Amino acid sequence: MTTPTPKRKHLEIIQVLISHPNYYGIRIRQHVVDETCITERMLDIFSTERGTGAERADPLGISVGYTKEGRLAALAVADKERCCIIEFASLPPPNRQQKMEILQKHVLCRSIGELYAFDAAKLAMVLWSELGVKVTRAIDIQSVFTDTDFPSDRKPLSAIQACFGDSDNCKLNEKNIDQIFNDLTYNFEEISQMRTDILGRAWISCILPSHENGISTFSTAKPINTSELSGQLLDTLNVLARVSEDSRRVSHLMPTETDHQFSDARASAASIDGTSIDAHASAYKTRFHKSQNVITTFQLESGEQIQRRGQISSVDGKSATVNFDTSVMSDNKNVISIISTDRDLPTSAEGKHNPWICNILLYHDTIDNGADQSSLEWPGSWFPSSQPDTQISTARPLSDCNPASHHLNESQQQALDHMLSSYPITLIQGPPGTGKTSVIATFVHHALAEGKSGIWLIAQSNVAVKNIAEKLLQTNFTDWKLLVSEDFHNDWHDNLYTKIQQHIILSTQFWRLSAKKLHGSRVFLCTLSMLSNPHISRFTEVVALRCAVVDEASQIKIADYLNIFIGFSSLRKICFIGDDKQYRMPPQLGDFISQAVYNNELKSNPLHPIQNDIIACHFVDVIDGQERRSTSQSFTNDAEAAVAIQLAHYLQEQQMSYKIITPYDSQRNKIQKDMSKVDGLDWK
Repeated sequence: MTTPTPKRKHLEIIQVLISHPNYYGIRIRQHVVDETCITERMLDIFSTERGTGAERADPLGISVGYTKEGRLAALAVADKERCCIIEFASLPPPNRQQKMEILQKHVLCRSIGELYAFDAAKLAMVLWSELGVKVTRAIDIQSVFTDTDFPSDRKPLSAIQACFGDSDNCKLNEKNIDQIFNDLTYNFEEISQMRTDILGRAWISCILPSHENGISTFSTAKPINTSELSGQLLDTLNVLARVSEDSRRVSHLMPTETDHQFSDARASAASIDGTSIDAHASAYKTRFHKSQNVITTFQLESGEQIQRRGQISSVDGKSATVNFDTSVMSDNKNVISIISTDRDLPTSAEGKHNPWICNILLYHDTIDNGADQSSLEWPGSWFPSSQPDTQISTARPLSDCNPASHHLNESQQQALDHMLSSYPITLIQGPPGTGKTSVIATFVHHALAEGKSGIWLIAQSNVAVKNIAEKLLQTNFTDWKLLVSEDFHNDWHDNLYTKIQQHIILSTQFWRLSAKKLHGSRVFLCTLSMLSNPHISRFTEVVALRCAVVDEASQIKIADYLNIFIGFSSLRKICFIGDDKQYRMPPQLGDFISQAVYNNELKSNPLHPIQNDIIACHFVDVIDGQERRSTSQSFTNDAEAAVAIQLAHYLQEQQMSYKIITPYDSQRNKIQKDMSKVDGLDWK
């Protein structure tokens, strides 16, 4: 959208998103108002025909903008010719309620007519959680295009392309469309552009259902009606709104672009006309993803730099291909940078009234710190009797020849007993090094010996899941499979799985698995995100997810648990295990951190092998070290890298094991590259 110089109270914005005979030269009247100035007369133009007083039934488009912190900053309401942008100024509740009732009456809950929006479900929750207003007949635009003929990536551009099709008389300005949807931040420092962008999102939401056969296409969509919710269903909406708000604020803290680190980028061998390049990623954190939009900077032989927009067309491990509309590579061009401009794609979730949401998300205060769970309500059909057993029986000993029968201390035994009980929720808190992984492995042996089934071992990180798998092997339990994303495994971290390779199933194998491959599997392990894989049912048909043991549970956002609570009706027990404190540190280090960070509440292991007679920490002041920025988010320090390599060489000569840790990907890559050049240094 073009941004004119503001000379009048009501601006006119010329749309530059779609080139089509129906929309040539359309000027949208933009009216901006503070929420304190909302009036009946101002908004009834969207619900009542002027002159006749008849109710309007034509579609309206709505869009929102957020502050840098993820709070609601503005709401845009548009028809084909006008757009009203309401900016929120944090009115006190009594005054805001009156204004929001006007907004709800004339826009959000009209007697007739639909509202159209991208990510409408999320938008409806935002309006309820922050403004206390409901919506009637809101249509989520992306959900309409779920047919296999169209992309299902929920990108607004994909839905718009699907709506307009391949018409000869229509051309989409994809660059402009990407721009208005790429970042929903409503930055008051760039207010003119922000208003133009939010207007564009609302206006195009309005015209899509009116375009040619759009009415029949959108008529299949199921409307969102939060105005019909009450009682417990409204409580569920409150929970989902809070979860959505938490997720949204976290996402707004994430960068809007990723500077991809790569070791090589050159013209694609498969590209005859030079319209694509092949790049080799050098850092997993900034790896390439298929369908990412990227801006690639090239340097000419003259030293001049030029930029071209492209898209990642394919990814194979570390290798990726970037396609461009025009030829970009020649002998006198070098690739300087590849920066993707996409935030994480939005995900959709459906809320249902179920015991997990009610007892954990709605009434979580009642189970804080192991409080009595008798006040929680669970379906009687879940238990042989009407309520879960109140008595926790001590786990019977295992065979002495089984490593899992190793001695458990008192707290570990209590944890195991509670995990084996019929209580639906078990909370275990234990700092690193207190034997949580051993308790998980012991639980698997005892639970299966007691005839329990449906055990899934889950964590946030792949490394945590891998550690549990290795512990199972140490206890001679082999009837399990570990589900791993091929993207994480191949080329990047395959070395992590050397000891357990025969138990690995890669995500690319899911759809073609045979029953023989899963024969004998009694337990599955995976990351929490893997449970969202569309082929996960192939495994839950073998081992239904009845008991989920979640390691590193404190690292996981509440929003990420919704998939377990909603997606698996077989779930009857969940064990949350984790802690945010340390325990493995030598006491001299732990005491310092306890004093500086934890108000002297952090306790170290008194039996730690490294006591105060051994110096456990050295500080090396690299005086001539200069930190320099390598990317927008990463740094390197040549002098410190050289010292790290010098220390590594010394430790290797002393036959001591070591690890090098750095907070920056660029520094890690530099150290790894420099170490590989040192003769005799076993850097791998």
